Amino acid sequence: GGQKNFKQIVQQAFSRYNVIEKNYTIMICEINHRNEPEELVFIRIDPAQKKNLRVSGRMLIATYPKAPSVREMRKDFKDYVT
Repeated sequence: GGQKNFKQIVQQAFSRYNVIEKNYTIMICEINHRNEPEELVFIRIDPAQKKNLRVSGRMLIATYPKAPSVREMRKDFKDYVT
């Protein structure tokens, strides 16, 4: 239920990007010149974990205990997505 709305919130907040959801992970992707989605940010909601931002290559993996606000995401992802 709530997960789907969260995906829509992310899509609206970062509307120039493609937002994909799979296995409870939301991915903010950019379509590259080869027309393939390139993952820029992974968002995981896991109540068992503390907030954690981890960099993996060009990608940011953001884990939150509950769905973050748009303002928090914009702040956390600012070096990765505009």
